Formats: sequence, structure tokens, C-alpha cells
Amino acid sequence: MPTAQAWFTIPGLQTGKWTLDRQMAGLDAIRRACAGATVLDLGCAEGMISLELAKAGARLVHGVELEAQRVQVAERLFDERCPDVARQFIVWDLARFDDLYLGRTADSHPTKPYLRTRYDIVLCLAIAQKLPNPDRFLRLAATLCSSLLAVRLPYPVIDDARSFNIAVDVKRMLADEFDLIQETEGYPADVNRAYRPGDTAWLGIFRRK
Repeated sequence: MPTAQAWFTIPGLQTGKWTLDRQMAGLDAIRRACAGATVLDLGCAEGMISLELAKAGARLVHGVELEAQRVQVAERLFDERCPDVARQFIVWDLARFDDLYLGRTADSHPTKPYLRTRYDIVLCLAIAQKLPNPDRFLRLAATLCSSLLAVRLPYPVIDDARSFNIAVDVKRMLADEFDLIQETEGYPADVNRAYRPGDTAWLGIFRRK
């Protein structure tokens, strides 16, 4: 089992960078909205958050992840712990999200990687700031969202020289189509210490108007 590049610590399986409890922090509103929902988890790692949402009642989960080893772990976990939930994990570089978004096929072609036209819940957790075009990525992700969109970043304005973009103010970018219903600076366990960009995280949960 992979350990060197593991994102999640999974007891009895692997040691990773983060625990599930920490990565689920602040996502209670998402968990409560899962009954019967369809979920897209962009940058899903080993699928642990997707699995939690499936346990909370999501009826379908799609995840996209760069590392094939992580996808193998996600598939194994769903086979063992949520075998009845419809799911598909796609190995894909989200730096080329446009290609997956524009090239998706109908749901009737399960042998090919595809995205649905819309998902009730879309997760973009600690991924957009790693991509060369975070503005474009987040706009496309929002287009796929019919209800709740969760965005976690080091800070709410992406201003990274690697992106060759002007600063991306996520709250302003989404304001026309979404209401910001929750905003957390840092993980909830960290809110008693001073917030410094890049030190903890910013989480915004948006609801489509």
C-alpha cells in the first residue's frame, strides 16, 4: 500500500499527511445536505471525504484525482465500506480540467471517464491554488454545481505568480450566482490563534441562488 505520497491517514491501511477529522472540519453543512445527493469531489485523494458523504446518504459520488495509487485506495475503500453507493473515480490532471469538462460523455457510457452535467454538491478542497489557472477551474466547477459548493484555499484571494493570473477573489467571482453561507478562516480547531494567509486554510461554502 502506498505511504510516501498518501494524503489521508487511514487506520490499518496507511499513514498520510492529514487525518480525516481535520479535513472534514467545517464541512458539517455539506454532510447534512448529503441525503440523496450527487457529489463531485475534485482532487479527492484517497476518497475519504467522498466516503464520509456516501455514509451520510449521498447516492452517487464522482471523484477526480491525479495520483492513480490514491484512486486505487478510494475504490478499495468504497468496495469494502460503501459497496452499494454508485461511484466513479477518474485519474485526471485537473490542470487539464477543461478537457475533462468539455469532453465528458453521457452517463450511458460508463467505460469512459465522464462528468455529469450537474451535481448537487461540488467540493474543491485545497486544490485550486495548485493549478495553473485557478480562475478557470473554479468557474467550471461552479458551473457543475446545482446546490452547494465548498472551496478550501490557503486564503480567499488567489494571487500566485505561478498562475500567470490577476488575483482571483473567490467570493467576488461567485457572488452573482451563489450566496456565501459559511466562511471559516482556518480549521475550526485553529480559530483561537491568529490567522495568517497560508498558515491554516480558508473555507467558503456557497449555495446556488
